[in-house]
Amino acid sequence: MADQNSAEANTQTTSNTAQNVAQPTTRSYPSKYTQMEVVKVLVGSEKKAYTIHKDLLMSKCPYFGAALKECWNEDKTEITLKGAQPQQFEVVIDWLYEGRLPKYWSKIEESDIFSIINKTPAVYKLAHELLLSGLQNDLVDVLLQTSDEHKILHNLSGACSVVKQDLSHTPLYKLVLRNAVKCFAANMMGEEVGSQLDYLMKYPELVKDFLTELHAYQRKPWQSIKAEESSKYHIKPKSTIETSAEQKNE
Repeated sequence: MADQNSAEANTQTTSNTAQNVAQPTTRSYPSKYTQMEVVKVLVGSEKKAYTIHKDLLMSKCPYFGAALKECWNEDKTEITLKGAQPQQFEVVIDWLYEGRLPKYWSKIEESDIFSIINKTPAVYKLAHELLLSGLQNDLVDVLLQTSDEHKILHNLSGACSVVKQDLSHTPLYKLVLRNAVKCFAANMMGEEVGSQLDYLMKYPELVKDFLTELHAYQRKPWQSIKAEESSKYHIKPKSTIETSAEQKNE
């Protein structure tokens, strides 16, 4: 099982039943799960409890699936995710049950655009830790769709927020960085350039990548990244064999 820094799993015995499933939203989940065994997941420092169907976790979430199948005794049905936050985990729950992001995330009101954009890196990181590449790709799709529809380019603060989540190795980082470079280049004579550079200097690990992309842009400017190009920033799901091999090596 992958050793995740912010999604450390512990187990305890509990006697949950399907009748007391606590759903985080008012959405009606598929009835096929109502009579199945459940697992209680305690999230964050306050250990907020979520009761989720075990078969769902095992079939759709490689992280939990490997843990429940290989590492934990069958009668241990309580899991703790210490580093996760409830708000982020609720997005994961909705995605697992419905196979898509919740409506409030994918159908963004104009007043909520920047709120969702700012929340994306943290949810993306949790999806990464839980090995949910499909959720990561959906987050990228929505981010690009929102940028495309509302003509929004991410500034340097967006790239820095991805760096802060330790995601500089992911396609999301490349996407946000390229958008930030285009935004910066388009406003090099603007009043905000100085403050943007000051912000950049707070993240030395970002400076080299930013300057490299800026140099490339100045040689051959690229157009705004369109929603239909989102697959370029997708993560290809790993096979079960690849995942198992990685887990054994850790």
